[in-house]
Amino acid sequence: MLELTWTNFILAFIPLFVAMDAAGAVPFYISLTSTLDHRAKRRVIVQSLMTAGALGIVFLFIGNRLLHFLGITLEDFKIAGGIVLLVLAVLDLIKSS
Repeated sequence: MLELTWTNFILAFIPLFVAMDAAGAVPFYISLTSTLDHRAKRRVIVQSLMTAGALGIVFLFIGNRLLHFLGITLEDFKIAGGIVLLVLAVLDLIKSS
């Protein structure tokens, strides 16, 4: 069983923080909520956090079972993620020229 230590917390938190790109989402939030009043903006934030938190908790408990049911190993998932990043990088190179 995984022990709850600060080291394990940091090792899990940093990749999640980088993947969510909170700083990169701020411009989208500002542009999409520019016409809303303060109360509506707060509601958008709360609803977004609740949705993300609920999805995170659901996948925390059923993620491994779902991947096992679909016949996907962790290595398959890593390879697929690498391929997606490669395709995005190549498309970025092609479109920039």
